[in-house]
Amino acid sequence: MVSDMGVDGELAIDFLEAVVKEFPDFEFSGKQGNFAFDSYFRSEISQTFGASWLYLFNRKARKADRAEKLPLTLGMLEDAIARGYWETVRYTDWHDPPGD
Repeated sequence: MVSDMGVDGELAIDFLEAVVKEFPDFEFSGKQGNFAFDSYFRSEISQTFGASWLYLFNRKARKADRAEKLPLTLGMLEDAIARGYWETVRYTDWHDPPGD
């Protein structure tokens, strides 16, 4: 989603909140789901010029944003919604079928 659609930071949060609202039986995290936002997306603060000076002093945030992010595709999201929850290990080596 980041490389194909440019969805990252606050936009990613908004998109994922809309997914949960649209599919109320689906959970990213909780009893079954184990989705970790910072594994897939950068934080919004690292992307805005005005707040970046605060970001400079937060070593933990900088380290998390610099780490290589896992890909998240619409195929993964579709599969997770069909299953009812996000399971990170299932999507670690995920490959969308050709044409998706």
